[in-house]
Amino acid sequence: MPVIAISHDQAHRARTIPIAAVIHHGLDPDAYPAGDGGGDDGGPYFLFLGRIIPDKGADHAARAVRQMGGRLLIAGKMQEAHEHRFFAGQLEPLLGDDVVYLGEVPHEEKLRLLAGATALVNPLRWPEPFGMVMIEALACGTPVVAYRYATAPEIIDDGVTGYLCDGLDDLAAKLAETRRLDRTACRAAVADRFS
Repeated sequence: MPVIAISHDQAHRARTIPIAAVIHHGLDPDAYPAGDGGGDDGGPYFLFLGRIIPDKGADHAARAVRQMGGRLLIAGKMQEAHEHRFFAGQLEPLLGDDVVYLGEVPHEEKLRLLAGATALVNPLRWPEPFGMVMIEALACGTPVVAYRYATAPEIIDDGVTGYLCDGLDDLAAKLAETRRLDRTACRAAVADRFS
């Protein structure tokens, strides 16, 4: 039975499963506020948004942002036992004034955080089939900085709507360059390819 893949990476990993077509996820760009990346009352910030598990890379995001001298806000689900274990063992020791865990946030708060962020830090370490949070960030005009892995190259136009990175040091270095990116190009990419 052929299936529809939601990314070329997912189709490639399907091996013997017949793929009828690749159709990326989409969203209504008008439902996402255009942000200026101006930060919040504490100043500019980078954002990690995702489940608190090793595969999503919140610990890598924290280390990279700290290395480049920025501030990271982490919003994510942490309800299951393995999520709590990862948080206690790997992420909580990294928290401080420059790395703050906000917990799981409602949709409206998520949109506000995405619009205000300098960039979304998305260092995935597993072959996520698509990566909806990346196009949500881009719809808000927020560049995405991610590892060059899985679906990230299908979503991020390297050097235009974000950066594709090779390792933690490269991630930290590219975060420092995100302010140079045109936020309108991020929104335009979503309208053109993911609406």
